[in-house]
Amino acid sequence: MKKGKLLTLLPLMLTPLMMTGCSTESADIGILQFGEFAALDNAREGFIQGLKDAGFGDLKLDIQNAKATAATNSTLAKGMASKKHKLNLAIATPCATALKAAQENIGSKTPLLFTAVTDPVGAGLLKDNNAPEGFVTGTSDLQPEEALGNQIKLTKKMIPDAKKLGIFYCANEQNSRVQAEMAAEVAQAEGLEVVTKTCVDQFTIKTNIADLAAQVDAIWIPTDNTVASNMAKVKDGLGQNKTLVIVGEEGMLDGGQVTVSISYYDLGVKTAELAARILKGTAVKDIPVFFNTADTCSYTFSKKNLEDAGFKTEDLPSEFPWKEAK
Repeated sequence: MKKGKLLTLLPLMLTPLMMTGCSTESADIGILQFGEFAALDNAREGFIQGLKDAGFGDLKLDIQNAKATAATNSTLAKGMASKKHKLNLAIATPCATALKAAQENIGSKTPLLFTAVTDPVGAGLLKDNNAPEGFVTGTSDLQPEEALGNQIKLTKKMIPDAKKLGIFYCANEQNSRVQAEMAAEVAQAEGLEVVTKTCVDQFTIKTNIADLAAQVDAIWIPTDNTVASNMAKVKDGLGQNKTLVIVGEEGMLDGGQVTVSISYYDLGVKTAELAARILKGTAVKDIPVFFNTADTCSYTFSKKNLEDAGFKTEDLPSEFPWKEAK
């Protein structure tokens, strides 16, 4: 769905009630999304289509969007927790943690699914990914170790004499710290010196990414909500600096150049499969958290951004099955 577009409520169709604010109408499923950018939008759309494909096309959805604002996210989570939904879905870690806390605060045991959460255990959503003990389970967007490793290895494959890799993310996002630690280990094993720099919000992205680009041969950015929703600022910050930018997922190629990416749409479809099981009576404790495998990832590039950074499609490692971003 395009930003700002509202859908009309139709009978016997799986249709959103609202995109922002708190709805007073009843709905079968509540969806709380952290912000409006490609990965999270794709996860939501995959979830909706997955529900239809599973035969749940007559459900009503209460869709709320926090617009990447913490205070709004907290308010919407409290409102959603108080409603009598059959199931709630949280898209991204901030929404999942806020909605879980809101439900626990009022004693609500409404099944809570999450998606686009990198480290469910580290975020405090549950204690064991394989054995959910409460009302929470879902799907993780953690890049498979092999895929994340291949993202980092693109540095040397595209710039053989590269010495330094920059890692950039928002310091407030726990999911990004987990990915950054994994990436740093791979980079060091590849003989690359790691230079890490963070931002604290969208307003510090442009300056900080420019500072980092001046110190390194390439930059890697994980699936960070703050940065992903502001990739235009990343590109603005780089300016005329010809720096390779490797990103965590395909939706970030509006500012980055290459990725080895999972599909957030497919992740949403998988989340819908879990929702269908719950709606049919399966207990949450019997549904382990889903993680992607390397064979679900694709090598994707932005031709324009490659050229803007001084690269050609011929510079892409030929051993991989590349596709151009839409």
